[in-house]
Parts: sequence; C-alpha cells; structure tokens
Amino acid sequence: MPGDWRFWREYLTTNSSVRVVAIEFQTGNRTPREGRKALDTLARIQEDIGRFLHPVLVGGGQFIDFVAERFDKFTLMDSEPFMKAIKRRAFEPKAGQRSWRESYSLERQPLDNLVLRNIEGYSEWVESRLGSARTRRPSPLDPRVVGERIDGAANKNPTQPR
Repeated sequence: MPGDWRFWREYLTTNSSVRVVAIEFQTGNRTPREGRKALDTLARIQEDIGRFLHPVLVGGGQFIDFVAERFDKFTLMDSEPFMKAIKRRAFEPKAGQRSWRESYSLERQPLDNLVLRNIEGYSEWVESRLGSARTRRPSPLDPRVVGERIDGAANKNPTQPR
C-alpha cells in the first residue's frame, strides 16, 4: 500500500471525529482501474477503523455503482452537467448509462434552462443507479465479510470484528 494511504489510515484511526473524506477522480483516479482501486482502499480503511466514512467524490460520477456498494453515504460533486451545457450538450441517459446529445441555442441565448435540465436529469440518473447498487451489497462493516485488511493481513476469524 502506498505511504499516503497508510498515513490516512493512521490519521483516521487516531482522529475518530473525522468521517468525511474527499477523493478526486479527475486526474490520477479517473481511469476505471485506478478509481476502483482507490475506492477499495478507502473501503478497507473504513473496515479497519470500524466506523462509517462519508466519501466526497469529486468528479466521480462514473463510480456511482461501485461506491454505493461500499459506503452507506457519500456526496458526489460533478461539474459534468454544467460543462456539457456550456458545450451545448443535453443529458439523455440510455440504457442506464450517461449519454449527452447535441443541443442547439441561438447566439446569446441563456443556457440556464439547459444547465437546470442537465442537473435534474443527472441527479435522477444518480438516484436510479443507487437503487440497483444498494440492493446488491452487504453492510460494509459486517464482521462476517471476509477480505484482506489494509495492512495485508488476512481476516482469519470472519465472525470477529477487525
């Protein structure tokens, strides 16, 4: 495990009042592999410290299903609905996936309505993804869940909390 994650595990262990953790997905964690790896690591930290964490996902809309299966609560901050509106794109989900169609406006026509529709549509899409993901997951702090701990040790007695 990289040193940064070890630092945060120790920090969160020592500072029990800290529950909200920001994690960004616009640069290094943007790829599916790296983003899932970061979320898995944070979920293992949550298990190791024995309390629920509340991740703030910055630009992490592509990981909604993945994070919903690992955390009870989280916050998504995503500029995509706004940025797509600036580029004259309207949110139009297809088969549960994010999709954007070209939208036209007159010169100097305000984009307020398009921004609002994009935010509303994107929010509805997030809510729909949450429903399906939440029905598939066990409680993230269920002591019967067997897995690898963040320190690399195996949980040898799955009936005992870590």
